[in-house]
Amino acid sequence: MSTQPPILTADQITAAYTIRHRTARYREFGIDLTDLVRHRHSHYSPVECHLACAFEALRWMDHLARRWYKCGHATHPVEHLLSRDRGIVSSPYYHNIEFGAEWATGRYSLPGFCDIILLDRAEGEVSRWRSRYRIRAHEHHVIQGPASASMRCDYRRDGFGDSLRVRELLDSLLAFTGDFEFSPNECHPRARRVYADGVRLYLRPGGMWQVHAHYSYPGDPGSSWYVLVAEQQPREPFHWFVERAFEQLCRMCGTREAAEAAETGDEHE
Repeated sequence: MSTQPPILTADQITAAYTIRHRTARYREFGIDLTDLVRHRHSHYSPVECHLACAFEALRWMDHLARRWYKCGHATHPVEHLLSRDRGIVSSPYYHNIEFGAEWATGRYSLPGFCDIILLDRAEGEVSRWRSRYRIRAHEHHVIQGPASASMRCDYRRDGFGDSLRVRELLDSLLAFTGDFEFSPNECHPRARRVYADGVRLYLRPGGMWQVHAHYSYPGDPGSSWYVLVAEQQPREPFHWFVERAFEQLCRMCGTREAAEAAETGDEHE
């Protein structure tokens, strides 16, 4: 007779599976915004910067758009550009920035969002916002954000080894499937299956990255709920956050071999 897995609340899941995050040594990194739009579409890698820098640059641009809106302007520039491209009504209260297994390809991927924000034709407030903060290609910025040594290295000399590892981890995280070793839903205790394309990376309106795992009954993704897997902490570099989120999700589903594999490539500073 099979044993019913324990039913855990959201707080209990967080307490049981959250791994202590690592804190960045550095508080800033430099980037030429040209690097975000000069890429290979079939296998996305920014040309001259660490992949984590691209995600953090997107977060930074969204932060500047939110600041612009809170200063009394009628438009949240990033929301306006992304909503207009999708043909939906723009709203600063609805966030468009999320990624699944196809995070690296297509119009609504990381490179696609960077192309829209930096290159799409814009007038009025969006144009003024770009001018105010120099949000355009061929502009170099020092971005305030948690950074590791590899995010600050010169990729013309040092290559892309660590950056490519982050891509592999992100691919594994967002393509993950499995069954929770607990039940996160007391009303539907048998719903424990993390289904294909159910793991999503979100940029929350508050400015931090989160990973959610959407789950359902086996073979029935039509009924869906989600569990918060991990939330980026204020001084946690993006790529360390991805490693931690992947390890936590593996542990939630009892696949500890995968979690241990994630640990073997940890960067220590």
